[in-house]
Amino acid sequence: MENLPTKALSNVAEYLERSTRALLAVALSAPSSSWGKCGWLKEPSNAGKVVMSSRYYSEFGASYVYQEEWEELTLWGLDKSVESKLTDGDICGILVCIDAKNNLKSFELPRCVSVRGIGLAPLRNSVVLEYINLRDDGKDRFIDHEPLLSENVGVLYNQPESSLSENVVVPILQSIISTDGNSLKYLNIPKVWKSRQSEMLDAFLDAYRRVLNDRKIRCSKCDGICIGTSEMPWIRQQGNEYGLQTFTCHMSDCMEHFCGDCESDGCLKFCPCCELKYCSECASVATCGECQTTACDVCKYFQTCDVCVKDTCSSCNCTSYCDSCDRVLCDDCMPRVKWLWCKSCRETKNCSNCIEKGRGDLQQCAYCGEGYCPGSNCKSMEYCFHLNGDVCLECHDKIHDFTECY
Repeated sequence: MENLPTKALSNVAEYLERSTRALLAVALSAPSSSWGKCGWLKEPSNAGKVVMSSRYYSEFGASYVYQEEWEELTLWGLDKSVESKLTDGDICGILVCIDAKNNLKSFELPRCVSVRGIGLAPLRNSVVLEYINLRDDGKDRFIDHEPLLSENVGVLYNQPESSLSENVVVPILQSIISTDGNSLKYLNIPKVWKSRQSEMLDAFLDAYRRVLNDRKIRCSKCDGICIGTSEMPWIRQQGNEYGLQTFTCHMSDCMEHFCGDCESDGCLKFCPCCELKYCSECASVATCGECQTTACDVCKYFQTCDVCVKDTCSSCNCTSYCDSCDRVLCDDCMPRVKWLWCKSCRETKNCSNCIEKGRGDLQQCAYCGEGYCPGSNCKSMEYCFHLNGDVCLECHDKIHDFTECY
């Protein structure tokens, strides 16, 4: 494929997603196993540069200059079959190809069963990297997408442990925060590391906590400085929240910071299901009124009753809603509101508000009072001049001959 004309390679690359394009550039440049053998000094081949050139390189004579598009890189979007086969060589190749040390500001790495972490070496001593997500439970797959179905939550949080080695990765992270002028302000580590709470990790988190404190990051709400204390440090290093970065919204496209006072006032809420914190703009944390489970709306789908304001999660399935205005009512409040159901299909339903204001999805027979889906196979309606309203054909026939209306 490397012998294809430049135009052909470029056209093929145009149809590829960013991370896939980078993997193709690595494959066209050198075998995965060879990327770490020359002190991480390899670079893309000419074919690899062509693959990345359409959107991510600008050509000046014989040289290629990186563009801002490589400030962010996430590998979450890869097909699972590809993701499971990624190696340290692949990761290293991608990072070298995009000159990650000098360009990459945000990096997300999914759980890869064959990756120990040596492939992250090109990130050593980076002063531009701000965001690193090494979380190993797949949570971020669902960020900015539909909430998880309840039946998938168990599958999501019961995956094999991360293969990333603390002995390999922590020294790389340490080199980043030890470099003068470093920019790192968010780190999410594998859950299995948090459960071990090793001395090496504890020492690194303590150093990272001091870096964040010295950075004097300002609160997004009050513009005060986010100062960690013994009661509320930047990084939790004990208990169930070990390794959790506080003062920070963990939604990947937000990352706003809030001081301890604003966090205590409810600007940040902790989800015990995914063990992350979110600001009110990104996700809400609720407790189901039926099963008493507390979770964010990324982990579970919640509905709030319009009458009693009780939250109910999708696992309990104790709510009904109006097909017209999406008004939601729990099982306890359903009898308090008048509902009109389609007599034929018994699927479409409208609440009394929509019925009275004539904005519902159902047509109501002016004679029998039953509702029917309009323009469907449920039942046809006709206007009756005697009743000054729509009636179903059955009732219209009972009242009089059709010709009497015309």
